[in-house]
Amino acid sequence: MARPEPDNQRSANLERRFRRWTRDQDRRLLIFLVIVVAVAATVFALLDVVFYADGMQNGQVLLCRMGVLVTSLAAILVLRRERSVRVFDWYVTCWLISVLAMQVGVAMLRPVGWSPVQIINMLLVLGAYSLLPVPTRFIAVPVLAFSAANLVILAVPAGAAPGRIQFATMAAYAVANVLGLLMSRRLQNLRRRQFRVLQRERDARRRLRAALDEVKVLRGIVPICSFCKKVRNDDGDYESVEAYLSRNSEADFSHTLCPDCFREQYPEEARVSSP
Repeated sequence: MARPEPDNQRSANLERRFRRWTRDQDRRLLIFLVIVVAVAATVFALLDVVFYADGMQNGQVLLCRMGVLVTSLAAILVLRRERSVRVFDWYVTCWLISVLAMQVGVAMLRPVGWSPVQIINMLLVLGAYSLLPVPTRFIAVPVLAFSAANLVILAVPAGAAPGRIQFATMAAYAVANVLGLLMSRRLQNLRRRQFRVLQRERDARRRLRAALDEVKVLRGIVPICSFCKKVRNDDGDYESVEAYLSRNSEADFSHTLCPDCFREQYPEEARVSSP
């Protein structure tokens, strides 16, 4: 009898099957998200050129925007061909780190507490937790570091006490991370439960199909002779029970003798073998 798998090994095998099952769907979703980020970076760069043409500082912001665009285009090229789930997770993490790092650069170059930057940062935090199709641990570390960097930027600018807007923004980052972590865990667990349900249904269908392949059921009334016990077939001819069942079911017959027939057909051997 085969030894059952330990719980941790069974969970690891189930996780590998889940990631292989969702691999293509996750790749399509991530490529879509990367395209959205690349388009957003391009639009923001154009807005910076039109509305914030203030010399070197704006040029540095444009470099950050272009960096997001370049890393996103590179991510699309790599993710279209990558088949390994582990490499997929790490590459998504690297892309996320690069996008968040460049957004931190934008936050440093803009005025402290500047509302559009903080709104975009909040959207990045919530979007990373709720949309990226990788385990939560690959998302949490970069996003928490990103939030901490923004909190450092907001804290006590130029030696002055932070105002109410800075305090509100810090609290918003904390709430966004807590909600994002809870939401990410909830979504990840929900997807895995759905996969386990589908696996159980698939296994049940496979077992049912195997059972139906082995069983051929006879239904209805079987006309059988009261004396010779032959069965009338669909053509009106009478045939032995074993011939009828062999033809109309998956049953096979192995002939033997019951004790009564043995004594009747072979009386001498029966007397010798009897105690």
